Amino acid sequence: MGITSAERGREAANDYMRRLYKACGDKLLEGGSYGGKSGHLRFARETGAALPDFNDEGQKEVQHSSYSVIYVRTCLLRPILDAKDWVAALLIGKQHSEEIRRAR
Repeated sequence: MGITSAERGREAANDYMRRLYKACGDKLLEGGSYGGKSGHLRFARETGAALPDFNDEGQKEVQHSSYSVIYVRTCLLRPILDAKDWVAALLIGKQHSEEIRRAR
């Protein structure tokens, strides 16, 4: 029996989160455009902008796991945002991305 669509979606989402975490390093701690609460919210929105690239299961996986897999680890276990704020910003990024895609 082959891999299901749901499994492919979760696998793609987990791969995305691993790659994003590696790419981020400690950028959230350095300040700059990702410094402070507004920068962390920007990072969440930018992370959420990729959600339309995943099937429903992949999107659920990113929404459920990205706070701990990406954000908390990137903050070296000292996050500014709580999980509720992170997911809300993810969904804003997703919505914005979908609006841009529809406008094309």
